[in-house]
Amino acid sequence: LFFSASVSAESEERSEVEQQLFCLAEAIYFESRGETFVGMVGVGQVIFQRMESSSYPNDICSVVHQGEYHPNGVPVRNKCEFSYWCDGKLEKVDNSFALNESYSAAELVLSGGKVEGLEKALHYHASYVRPPWSRKLKRLKIIGLHIFYSKERIKEND
Repeated sequence: LFFSASVSAESEERSEVEQQLFCLAEAIYFESRGETFVGMVGVGQVIFQRMESSSYPNDICSVVHQGEYHPNGVPVRNKCEFSYWCDGKLEKVDNSFALNESYSAAELVLSGGKVEGLEKALHYHASYVRPPWSRKLKRLKIIGLHIFYSKERIKEND
């Protein structure tokens, strides 16, 4: 009985770790599957750093799924922190190579891997869009089609 209780506790813990890995890999896939591996790690790093920040939820799945929701639990379209989660499109995985790369990037981030220069990054966006918030934050680095920012605000006089 003791052994099965231990195994049960371990499998519950493992399933939570696996769930967090899944959420991170999913976000990396849908946010950056066309990027280099370094760019994918950068996206994952931002998500992980948000989880570590007191300004965001304290687990990866909650960070990735953060946004406004209807009373029925469905996310409000275009009112999420990560656009893929509530853009109204079906999340369909159709690139197994990119999915494997997403899992590899997620595992690297979860084991402490970081992209140099993104240690303070809490925001990013694709270079082909210009969200209003991007003009107010400090730009850190461009990797592929993603621009990364810290939470530091730009002074009005700069």
